[in-house]
Amino acid sequence: MSEKVTKKKLRELTLWGKEEPEKLSEGLVKELSLLIPSWKIKELKEEELEQEVSIPPNSLSEKQIAELKEIVGENNLNLDAITRIMYSHGGAGEDLIRVRTANFSLLTEAVVHPETEEQIIAVMKFCEKNNLSLIVVGGRTGVTRATNLSKKGITIDLRPHFTKIIHFDKEQLLVRVQTGILGPELEDYLQRRGCTLGHFPQSFEQSSVGGWIASRSAGQNSSLVGKIEDMVISLRVCTPQGIVESHLSPARATGPQWFRYFIGSEGTLGIITEAVLKIRTDETRNRKFASFMFPSFQDGINAMREIYQGEFIPAIGRLSCGNETQAYLLLNREGKVRLKDKLIEFILKTLKFYPMRRAVFLTVFEGSKEYVKKAKKRVKKIALRHKGLPAGGSYSKKWFEDRFEHPHLRDSLLDKGLIVDTLETASTWDNVPILEKKVKEAVKDICPLTIAHLSHSYPSGSAIYFTFFIPLQKNKGLEQIRELQKRVITTFQKNGGVVSHHHGIGKAFKEWGKKEWGETALKMAEGVKKELDPDNILNPDNFPF
Repeated sequence: MSEKVTKKKLRELTLWGKEEPEKLSEGLVKELSLLIPSWKIKELKEEELEQEVSIPPNSLSEKQIAELKEIVGENNLNLDAITRIMYSHGGAGEDLIRVRTANFSLLTEAVVHPETEEQIIAVMKFCEKNNLSLIVVGGRTGVTRATNLSKKGITIDLRPHFTKIIHFDKEQLLVRVQTGILGPELEDYLQRRGCTLGHFPQSFEQSSVGGWIASRSAGQNSSLVGKIEDMVISLRVCTPQGIVESHLSPARATGPQWFRYFIGSEGTLGIITEAVLKIRTDETRNRKFASFMFPSFQDGINAMREIYQGEFIPAIGRLSCGNETQAYLLLNREGKVRLKDKLIEFILKTLKFYPMRRAVFLTVFEGSKEYVKKAKKRVKKIALRHKGLPAGGSYSKKWFEDRFEHPHLRDSLLDKGLIVDTLETASTWDNVPILEKKVKEAVKDICPLTIAHLSHSYPSGSAIYFTFFIPLQKNKGLEQIRELQKRVITTFQKNGGVVSHHHGIGKAFKEWGKKEWGETALKMAEGVKKELDPDNILNPDNFPF
């Protein structure tokens, strides 16, 4: 028998985090509408939200349900409609629209919360016997549809039981954790002991260690401390063939490091239950902020290339294109044009820093007092050499303080009929401006506002992160997002960009991921999959399989 839920409840299930986001201010909506004149602002109607929709019941037999209860315990098995909906989608724009419109192509049959690795292996055997797929989830923040089901199956959640910090070693600067732990829980534990992991993706407050590793996540400090794969020392993984664990050592020359094959595997080869991670001494008390305005995006890129090809770099360096800089300045004032804003605008125009062309560079410095002092001085010197205008630390500090709140805007803007979606890539310094130009050209007829910024930089190049704002057409949201993704990822590949720098591939970008890998590499992957998961129960149809 199907259960009924209101559309209001479905909307709540897609909100970023657990709390209702703050309503958009009238000033912010006004400023954004100036940038997107084709957007017809919509208001949610209470009567629409109260409409009920039917949720298909699970199709497991009584015998199968009884067997799952025997494996994980009755309290660790969820079959109710709300839980099944929650665990059948992630944070992709397509997921939001699908859930809000009650478009359920395939819901998970059940959600299990195992307490032990033995239970995880038993659930895998259960799925093999019953021809069910098995999807593992963490914080459910992924934007690649990696945790969506493509065939009948169940979902395994490592929370609330796999959240322990098993061992902390300040002398060796290592921590062993279970992978269901969320970012804030781990970071709070470390900081209270004078350490930090230093990994802060924008999903930090909602995402898990296992999700970071499975998707090759990058934190906002990655230019200084590395991506998550640079922090992994050892893994423990449950597979259908049993448990595998890598030797604990800071480095080795014992052939290919097989455990690294699980990093970025997106749940297709095994379930990562434990990780040993490199940590750092926490020196965030020395944090300093600085901002610079460049006449053009290219001027900023030239400065960034020099900065990241030398020593003493910022912990965070974020360069916005002309569109994003304009949006950033407008949205920060939220309709309140003060005398100070007018004066700044007059000075910028006088110096030929024109709207929609100028580029703001936000920097955050962390480390020892000596390091921060030297890095800040060096970055300022380089910025000035490339026509940069010092803009104080307030812009960077404001962004830093609000950085985990930005995803909440996506939910409120969708309420008002505006799709916000993001895609990212990486390339060499000479190719980054080409990608920025080509992507905007590729979507200009379907996307009235595209903004971009460089987010994670290296000596040889940078990641470029795009945000797209598209007025939602009635009953066409899924088609709009798919057309956007098709054009953008195709443009990445045609112009020297990778399919993804840190979001992953999942099911959404599988077609392009296979092209990037090539036939021989895919055969290698298929061989590993066949040995570890011969019945293909683990996240089938996820990249690269």
